[in-house]
Amino acid sequence: MLTLIQLQYFVDTVAAQSFTLAAAKNGVTQTAVSQQLAKLERTLGTPLLDRHTKPIGLTAAGQVVYDQARIILQQYQHLLATVTTVQTTARPVITVGYLSNLGSQLVTQEMQQLQQLAPTSTVTLSDHPFDTLAAQLQSGALDLAIGLKSAFPAGAKLTYHPLVSGTYRAIVSRQSPLASANTLLGSALADQPLIMQSRAVLGPAYDQLLANCQADGFVPHIGRLVDSPQTAVIEAALGHGVAFMMPEQALDLPAAAVKVIPLVATHHRYTIVLAKRAGRQAPRIEALWAQHQ
Repeated sequence: MLTLIQLQYFVDTVAAQSFTLAAAKNGVTQTAVSQQLAKLERTLGTPLLDRHTKPIGLTAAGQVVYDQARIILQQYQHLLATVTTVQTTARPVITVGYLSNLGSQLVTQEMQQLQQLAPTSTVTLSDHPFDTLAAQLQSGALDLAIGLKSAFPAGAKLTYHPLVSGTYRAIVSRQSPLASANTLLGSALADQPLIMQSRAVLGPAYDQLLANCQADGFVPHIGRLVDSPQTAVIEAALGHGVAFMMPEQALDLPAAAVKVIPLVATHHRYTIVLAKRAGRQAPRIEALWAQHQ
């Protein structure tokens, strides 16, 4: 197989008219140069050098190969220079993940701020479910993550910037007795079957929701466990219990079938955060983090 090394040794030998000088230029032995040139001739199936003349001469085929080899080597050097330029001038990338059911308004606002804080970087965005967002951030696959603080494992080596805090809202069927209320005390859910995503889906946020119920003074009655917030909405619309939502969630709410009621005097609160791994990160991440508000 023809190689760039063979072409380089060939061009250098012809230019220097000496195997010895070509070997010295490339920091190898004369034997190494001779062996590579012999392989080149075998690959092309024809002699390239006239070894019986002094100085070393070229055969007719050798002249053609010499002219083309110089072009190939020049193009190779240009390729290396171009790649080096791209590497030194390319915009660094900041990878951001967000909780997949967060609404576009919050995520868009945060992404706009991140782009303003890192104008020389490319900020990319990807959505992740509860059970993978924290893992992707901790593994280094993401530089930053936007999600519920309660969704990140307790004790995780992460740092947070709070973005939004608020109180959960209850989703009930229009046929439910609760639908007549404009607000609900947290304790009003004591006798209601709750529709929740499972621990496998929510991770630590599941335990936090249960703890919130207990802080409101009752042991929660889990009526249905579902695998997505949209399924929870449908179950609530069918009258199977009370679901929870944040105003920042992007859900398709069938207004004729459900009512969304703010919770008051409750521990069912949440905080959406921007998170990064604790400790020193890449300079572009640290600079962005220091300026973030």
